[in-house]
Amino acid sequence: MRYRIFVAFLLVSLSACSFQAQTLRQEPTVEPGSGLLTAPPVNTSTDTPLPSVTSTNTPELLPAFTSTPLEHVEGIYPIQFAPNGTYIDLADILYPGESNTYVINAMGGQIMSVSIFSFGYFSIEIKGDDGSVLCPVNMNAECNFWRGKLPSSQNYFITVKALTDQRNFTLRVAVNPPGEATQFFMYESYDRHATLQFSDEFAPVYFSDIPVYKIQPELTLEFINSDFYTNTNLHNAYLLYGSTTDPGIVANCTQLLFDGEEQVIDHVTVNGVDFVRSEGAGAAAGTLYNHVYYRTVYNDTCYEITIFVESGNIGHYPAELGIQEFDRDTLMKRFEDVLFTFHLQ
Repeated sequence: MRYRIFVAFLLVSLSACSFQAQTLRQEPTVEPGSGLLTAPPVNTSTDTPLPSVTSTNTPELLPAFTSTPLEHVEGIYPIQFAPNGTYIDLADILYPGESNTYVINAMGGQIMSVSIFSFGYFSIEIKGDDGSVLCPVNMNAECNFWRGKLPSSQNYFITVKALTDQRNFTLRVAVNPPGEATQFFMYESYDRHATLQFSDEFAPVYFSDIPVYKIQPELTLEFINSDFYTNTNLHNAYLLYGSTTDPGIVANCTQLLFDGEEQVIDHVTVNGVDFVRSEGAGAAAGTLYNHVYYRTVYNDTCYEITIFVESGNIGHYPAELGIQEFDRDTLMKRFEDVLFTFHLQ
């Protein structure tokens, strides 16, 4: 499970001028056809636009849907999918220090994932009706997402707590059909020129880490498979996608972002389009940063896909904690599975 540590740091091995903060001050919004992720319809009378995708084991693009919070019942919000639905996005608002609890009934052996899309910072807790705690596994740590196999058939209570003054959030809860290890989502870009697919091991989030990209991401996917985080040194892992027609960026699209700290590795062909692949790394305060870039110019547009992985220096963990090095090769394979679904029109 991911552990958040609030520290001020500089990425000492990279140029300070390369890390100019880009602050998003507006409330999260979604425009029709924007490609942000949406949920199946729920039985409500008003519409609240949400970030969104389409879920299907044979992905296909569908019209955007909307979702709103369910009726409040005795302090708990029941979660109910649409007929034949496998996930839902719930828009809600919490003030700092407040919390809401949601409940869903699911069968033992099913794979459930829980994540939050927000510009703010929220923690979650997941408990079974029998008192078992799925998240956080360490009660002294915070849980920001969870994905795993449910231990038994029962009600599961998901409590969301607001930790900052950003009030709006979208809670995504997905439960794979019985016997299905994964479900898949389709994403279409703002300009409708690009699509990609990803499994429920990933979830759309707001990227609040250091800006390691040339292009402001329009889509950030966080890797949320809890098995990769539990008792390992993995902190965070993201895939960022962005594109621009800005002539200045297009002219230098495939050039290195961080001179001396990033190097071209090779060229990779993704569904007929040639990408320049480069890699970079940095370290600060016992934290390691690795980023892999795929950049190309196509129809006068610069496209950038970034894989960003943050981990702890394994040598800094006391032996008695039993922390293991995360499985880097398998993690990168998961990201490459997403990369090679990327199509340009």
